[in-house]
Amino acid sequence: MRRLYALVPLKNLSCAKTRLANALADADRSALVMAMAHDVTVALAQSRLIERVVLVSDIADLPDLIGVPGVTRYIPASACGLNEDLSEAAVWAGDQGATDVLIAHADLPLLTPALIDRFAQATRPGELRIAPCKHDSGTNLLLAPLPLPLVYGAGSLARFQSLAAAAGLSCDLWRNPMLAMDIDELADYEALQFLCQHGSFRNSATAALLRRQMGQMGRSLRTEIQPQLRYGSSFHKKIALFST
Repeated sequence: MRRLYALVPLKNLSCAKTRLANALADADRSALVMAMAHDVTVALAQSRLIERVVLVSDIADLPDLIGVPGVTRYIPASACGLNEDLSEAAVWAGDQGATDVLIAHADLPLLTPALIDRFAQATRPGELRIAPCKHDSGTNLLLAPLPLPLVYGAGSLARFQSLAAAAGLSCDLWRNPMLAMDIDELADYEALQFLCQHGSFRNSATAALLRRQMGQMGRSLRTEIQPQLRYGSSFHKKIALFST
């Protein structure tokens, strides 16, 4: 019987989302990271298919800061990097009885329990399932049997596909704009502002934070999609359709 653990990596807040530094002060960036991590953790905790949600981080008192009942933390022994930390946590999960892990990044504020259950169900034994990022090059969600080497970093999607092929595993790509939208740059932040006002996302902790931040800045939320956003208005239109 499959026993599925979810692993959510979260690095030190002082290093998080530095590409938003021109738009947000340090405290605002930290608050955004924690709000998104809260929403991701809530979605995972409410999934019918995930047995245990584990935050992989050395941030002190992180489960209390996230505030989601039943969520635990794994503290990497060395904190050497994303692949090393997650690999160590995956070995620990296997020791606890997990047969598979679902690795979800903490900056996926459109994640929902229903999406997770659809993503996690009906995988075949020995199959990897990946939700690519909006550029179709990174890996936002990874569902994999244990043990499995981890190869995150720029261009990780192709590396995971090569890894699966070399191991004789199938690799299923699960493209969905709600899962593809990770938050890294100003264009992503602006897209969140739009969805905060126009989509179901508006009821989340991240949306509540955005409303407060925009109010403090004396600015209103964007009410139209900007065509110059780097990954195009068509992506935002897909997001709007999926989130209504």
